Amino acid sequence: MNPSENPWPIVIVCLICAVGLLILWSQQKRAGFLFAIPALLLIALGAWSYDQMVVTKTEQVTEDVRGIVTAFQQRDLDRTLSYISNSARDLKLLAASAYNLVQLGPDTRITDIRVEFPRSERAKTLFRVNSTLQGQGGSSRMSTMWEARWHLENEEWKMIDITQCDPITGERQPLPAEWRHTLNTMYPQK
Repeated sequence: MNPSENPWPIVIVCLICAVGLLILWSQQKRAGFLFAIPALLLIALGAWSYDQMVVTKTEQVTEDVRGIVTAFQQRDLDRTLSYISNSARDLKLLAASAYNLVQLGPDTRITDIRVEFPRSERAKTLFRVNSTLQGQGGSSRMSTMWEARWHLENEEWKMIDITQCDPITGERQPLPAEWRHTLNTMYPQK
C-alpha cells in the first residue's frame, strides 16, 4: 500500500489503535499505553503529510484531464492547446475547430476519471464530461464519455489522442476520427 495514493487506511488504523490504547490505559493505568498514543498520532500525521507532498503520476494525469476541460470551458484556447502534444497536430486542429463550434456551460462536471499506465511513459484515461453545450443551433444538456491517451514529454503529460465513447456502453464512436480526416484535408501539413 502506497500512502501517497491513499493515506486514509493508515490514518484510520492509527486512530483506532490510539483509541484502543487510551481505553486500555484507563483500565490498567500503564504509562506505556500513553507513550504509544503520540507515536501513533505522529505516524498518522506523517502519512497524511506525505500524501500532501507527493504527487503521483495518476494524480498528475487526473489534474491534466481536469485542466484541459476547464481551459476549454473557460474559452482559453492557448491553455487548452498547451495540454496537447505538439506531435498531435490533428488533435490541436480538432480542439480548435470544436472551440469554434461549441461552448461548455457553467454547469460542466468532470466525473469518473480512470487512469491506466500501459507503459511508464504512456497513460490512458477514461472520463465523463456532463455539461450544457451551447452552439450555433442552440443549447442542450449532454453527457459524454472520452478516452484520451497521454504521453510524458519533458516531465509533463501531453494528450496525443482522444476518442469519444458512448456514455452508456463505453463503445468508441467514430465522430472525432471523421472530424480529423476532414480537418487534415482542409489544412494539409506542409
